[in-house]
Amino acid sequence: MSVPDYQSLMLPLLRYARAKGTETHIAALVDEIAKEFALTEDDLTTQIPSGGQTLLMNRLHWAKTYMGRAGLIESTRRGFFKVTSRGEELLSQSIARIDNEVLSKFPEFVQWRTRTSQESGEVSKKAKQLQRDEDDESPEDRILAGFKEINDALSADLLDRIRSAPPVFFRTANCRSASCNGVRRRKIRGREGARQIRGWWRRWHN
Repeated sequence: MSVPDYQSLMLPLLRYARAKGTETHIAALVDEIAKEFALTEDDLTTQIPSGGQTLLMNRLHWAKTYMGRAGLIESTRRGFFKVTSRGEELLSQSIARIDNEVLSKFPEFVQWRTRTSQESGEVSKKAKQLQRDEDDESPEDRILAGFKEINDALSADLLDRIRSAPPVFFRTANCRSASCNGVRRRKIRGREGARQIRGWWRRWHN
């Protein structure tokens, strides 16, 4: 099983934190959560693309942040937290899942999520759509998705520019690319060379 999304981690995180009795740290709960979701060693060591943190720890921290904004947990000191009376009450209801929809029942959470999107006392339609789109992804996931979208768009634009260029541009670009990659540049002259360039150009346009 792959690493669960941050919302799927909310209930187990809250439940195991309560079981500790007093304050706890996310790192102290990793083993129990890994067993519950049957995570493999690869799952536990998978890093976020930017590095420096495992994907599981990253999503656990986001789950903790969101529940903290809803008042289900509170920080006791740096890195440590405990379940609040509100969190205890929610767990006593034998709830099957905690996600953003559940957290939206608490005004503090709603205020936090809409604070930067509020205009004239109403959340804009765009913000509402973003809120729906965000439900299954952590902020980290959305940043990475946005980066990929930009990168894909730039790649597509560059490819379109190359394809629309004349054969002479392709010859220059090809020679420079070969030179940059340590390939010895070979002079291409005469009719045979022209045929090679036209052949390369056609392949790029197919």
